[in-house]
Amino acid sequence: MRAVWPLLGYLAGVFALGAALAYPVYGLLDFWWNDAPPFHKVVHRTLKLSALMLLWPLMHGMGLFSRRQWGYGTTSGSFATGVSLGMLFGIGSLGFVVIGLVLLDVRVLTSLPEMTPTAFVVVLGKALAAGLVIGLIEETWFRGALFSVVSRDSHLLRAVWVTAVLFAAVHFIRADAVIVPLDPTWSDGFVVIANSFYLFADTAFIDSFLALVAAGFLLGLMRQHKGHIAYCIGVHAGWVVVIKTAQKVSEVNKDSPFAFLVGSYDGVIGYLACVVFGLLSVAYYELAVKRTTAGSTDD
Repeated sequence: MRAVWPLLGYLAGVFALGAALAYPVYGLLDFWWNDAPPFHKVVHRTLKLSALMLLWPLMHGMGLFSRRQWGYGTTSGSFATGVSLGMLFGIGSLGFVVIGLVLLDVRVLTSLPEMTPTAFVVVLGKALAAGLVIGLIEETWFRGALFSVVSRDSHLLRAVWVTAVLFAAVHFIRADAVIVPLDPTWSDGFVVIANSFYLFADTAFIDSFLALVAAGFLLGLMRQHKGHIAYCIGVHAGWVVVIKTAQKVSEVNKDSPFAFLVGSYDGVIGYLACVVFGLLSVAYYELAVKRTTAGSTDD
């Protein structure tokens, strides 16, 4: 697959540039505000910045220029409809998981009984805003640009798998393993990056990792079937809304006999979410992707 080398080069470039930018960015923040965030948090943000900055060179180098190849190949009206419908699907699917966790006493409602309607609306509003921003950025990255890069010279299902695994892996890159003193040097960014993969050796996160792979696979199937990322953005945003709302109004009951159904990542996704996302992926493939593929072959 010819896309492997550009993709690996892109990932290497992201880590190298993110590490190199951390020190000067930290210096600028400390100069202007005299109260820069901890250095490891700056590294985490420069990693994200580098990932976005290097997307265009990656796409340009592979001859991928169009809106469609970035995942935006539809009208504005259809795109807005797709985001809205996707959000309903995302809220409904992960909401089903959360309801199940509450019924199984895995998550216990804490602040919800005392929360006023106004306070609850504020919680939902903040969760919605965060969901739309996260969904837009991450889906443009994974199911937009990277999906086009991988699928250019390979089977579409391979692009679904590759982007799903990358999507899950990125969530477990943490820059907080090395707490750098207040006077970092140029090399400290690389030290932080080198130690940011420690969660990959922690078996406690396997269930959350598998759930994110299953979630990414479902989103990839939607990207393949629809030809754009509108539904992906909406579904992703809906999931974020449910997770952030659940975290505000409930907490994990570690004494529940079914506590193994949620992972340590966010207290919502885990084996139960993995099964639900997996079943939804199978259903979506059989009822939508496979039929569309068969129809195109018949034509």
